[in-house]
Amino acid sequence: MPLSTLFRRTLETLSEMRHRQRNVSALAHLDAHLLKDIGLHVEQGFVRPLYPEDDTATASKPQPAHDSPQMTESVAHPEKLCPSCGATLA
Repeated sequence: MPLSTLFRRTLETLSEMRHRQRNVSALAHLDAHLLKDIGLHVEQGFVRPLYPEDDTATASKPQPAHDSPQMTESVAHPEKLCPSCGATLA
């Protein structure tokens, strides 16, 4: 790795750390209810998301084959669902 690349990445990392610190300090004055409203909470003095994204949970789901009977039925007869209750519409 060239020295210029290493220097550039170090500057980018420091800049990102400074940006994150400014964001955290901007949220420090908010109370627990406001943080919860925007999906955050304070844990051990750090502002963290309520529901952190877990890539392993979504990556391990198997995808159905394109020629499976379940897939062809849903394409041939798409069901419409009510957005408020989830019931099947005619």
